[in-house]
Amino acid sequence: AAMSDSPANGFTFCTGSIGAHPENDPVTMLERFGDRVYFLHLRSTRREKNPLSFHESGHLTGDVDIVQIARIALKVSRKSGALPYRPDHGHALLDDQSSASAPGYPLIGRMRGLAELRGLFLGIGGDWACHGQVPRL
Repeated sequence: AAMSDSPANGFTFCTGSIGAHPENDPVTMLERFGDRVYFLHLRSTRREKNPLSFHESGHLTGDVDIVQIARIALKVSRKSGALPYRPDHGHALLDDQSSASAPGYPLIGRMRGLAELRGLFLGIGGDWACHGQVPRL
């Protein structure tokens, strides 16, 4: 750890990827490593009966506790001054179903996820979502 303990060493924290494995606890992991998280991919998954299988869920309706993740993210952002995020892996909605896009990145579905996440951040008392931290889609 002493060789690599530098604020220059950080990572992107993807709540969906981390939360897909039943033994991972994204909330505890973000609490522990939040000072080294420089970007958040916020999404959720729903695990299926087979522990090796999961599917994408809504941003706020899966197995990942996105509300608690948001609370921790706000604390981390207030310490560091910024913690950019984006809604990841939206569902294909409306015109998305007939538009060409990379799998998991439909415009309308991701905008819905962004609206949900910004509402969540504002609802739990965070103004971070409105002060220059608007994610790039």
